[in-house]
Amino acid sequence: MMQRPARLGWLRRWREYKRQSSAWFFSLARWQSGDAEDCKSSYSGSIPLRASIYLFIVRLMRLSFSRISGFILFLAVLSGCASSAPRPSGIAQEFCSAVQSGNQAAIESLLSPSLLRAVQRAQRHSDAIQKSKPKEKPPLGDGIPYQSYPDRADRCEAGLKITSAIQEIRYLFAAYPDADWTDRIVLVKNKDGAAQKIDDILYAPDYKDSLRNVVKEVLAQH
Repeated sequence: MMQRPARLGWLRRWREYKRQSSAWFFSLARWQSGDAEDCKSSYSGSIPLRASIYLFIVRLMRLSFSRISGFILFLAVLSGCASSAPRPSGIAQEFCSAVQSGNQAAIESLLSPSLLRAVQRAQRHSDAIQKSKPKEKPPLGDGIPYQSYPDRADRCEAGLKITSAIQEIRYLFAAYPDADWTDRIVLVKNKDGAAQKIDDILYAPDYKDSLRNVVKEVLAQH
């Protein structure tokens, strides 16, 4: 029973010693930024070793945190760029479905007012030529050329966006992959700016010829 107070006193002294040691250690770390002359001294004892180690660890942690933060920021920017990269639009896939099914009304609903008027005018002109020359094939005897070649592909799919206004349309053949080709549609926004419409179709392989050029050629025939 007489040893209990002595034990409690030893614990108190030990806790006080730890508290004072900790305070002394941190005071040494703060002391390093004190006298500049001591810091420049070549005497190794001018900067306490424990304090130097502590500051080295702190600076290393700060440097590592800075690099990690920069790397995370880089990944965020890269992710943002990737998410904002052009992707296939819905109108391109709708166009593919309409062309594959031969739905003329669905195709015309995707055309800009300007292109639709030009196509309808060319169709009327072709019909008039057919009436005047019934034994000859009219300019649009195979229909409106909404694609580069009259062959019906096994699959039509939306490709990538070349720009915000130019979209790829891919025509694929399962048995003859060498026959695949890629057209491009030119997109414009409606007057309300809410939806996009097809304003022209650029034909493969060099995209120099287009649906509007064909329309002009048809209208120039007599």
